[in-house]
Amino acid sequence: MKIHAACLPYFACSILMLIGAGLPGNCDAAPYQSHDAFTTAILDKSTSPYIVLIEVIDDRTGQSSFGCNTANMLKGASYREKWGAFGPNTPETRARFEQVDEIALANTSHVFHFSNEAALRNVLPLRYPEACAAIAKGNAHALPT
Repeated sequence: MKIHAACLPYFACSILMLIGAGLPGNCDAAPYQSHDAFTTAILDKSTSPYIVLIEVIDDRTGQSSFGCNTANMLKGASYREKWGAFGPNTPETRARFEQVDEIALANTSHVFHFSNEAALRNVLPLRYPEACAAIAKGNAHALPT
């Protein structure tokens, strides 16, 4: 069984709970951004991007990263994963970005798998720890100005 580094604290706590050494309340689930807030971020077209709380998995290595980035960086990574480099602003490109929105919105777990190097470079490293902490507490999801 392979365990991702980001999951080790939850795995260890689960084992402690099984053997009776853990205390209830010490093994909270990973932070999660409400899907409504995530949807707002994905559909926003403003120049002040919203932040999304996501897990990114590099399918080449199995490495998992959990944190935040702007919604447009996630969408760009999804585009690169499916179609490669961005093309000129054509009806086809705009239709592809609409598909990217649909793909993101259908992903209610907010766990995204990438194997394309350019896609991974687009979304990683995850950033904005202060905004990420606020999202984890159910607060704002906009990039602070």
